[in-house]
Amino acid sequence: MGGDGGTLSHARRDQLRMFTPKGGPAAAADPAAAPATAAAVALSTCALSREALEPPIVVCSKGYLYNKAAVLTHLLSLKRPAGSGPVPAALAAAAAAPAGTDATGAFRHLRRRSDVMDVTPRMLPPARRRREAAVTAGREGVVAPAFVCPITQREATGRERWLATVPCGCVVSAAGWDAVRAAAVAAGGRCPVCESPVDGRVVLGGGDGAGGRLAKRPVKGGGGAGAKKRERRGDRGDGGGNGEGGGNRGGG
Repeated sequence: MGGDGGTLSHARRDQLRMFTPKGGPAAAADPAAAPATAAAVALSTCALSREALEPPIVVCSKGYLYNKAAVLTHLLSLKRPAGSGPVPAALAAAAAAPAGTDATGAFRHLRRRSDVMDVTPRMLPPARRRREAAVTAGREGVVAPAFVCPITQREATGRERWLATVPCGCVVSAAGWDAVRAAAVAAGGRCPVCESPVDGRVVLGGGDGAGGRLAKRPVKGGGGAGAKKRERRGDRGDGGGNGEGGGNRGGG
């Protein structure tokens, strides 16, 4: 039994299980597994610099996450005169666009600070992130998560959708949001994490189905005729509410 080409012995069954990818024999070659890996990368690395996400973190209306410093460097580079020197090192990795976008227009929608919103995901402790990064280093298709859902305590592995609440910027999994949606509605549409009023949500990760309308930045100087005039001018620049604070006029 097990040596005549017929049934497998118990020992050989155990060996086969050891080398069978989780999810079945075809899981490793299954193209459907690729989007989950891409989503894991999008939830753990800055879309501009390709560096690990580190607070402060921001999101754009397309759902991409960025280190705030990389976005500020990008915005400054837009104002650099032609021939004024090399592009800052922080943007060197941005020559390659995020998956599913073209290199020239990937970040064309980022024209001003109001084109991104601050978000506050519950980051994993640095020591744990370093540990998991060391464990996953060199393992194809495996990415160490950067944060967890404050409701479900599940890590952002890319296997489910994640949302950022507007305008407070709390980050939760779609499963966590669904679990407390009724309570949030009963509480007057407040964030289940910080209890701030919620005006909308942004689906994170970029790609199909991601994105959302960001919060309007408050006009400096409070009210008054001048402030109202600036606000009306900003509304006209939105082009009918495209959710990007008028920053989409440059294309993308």
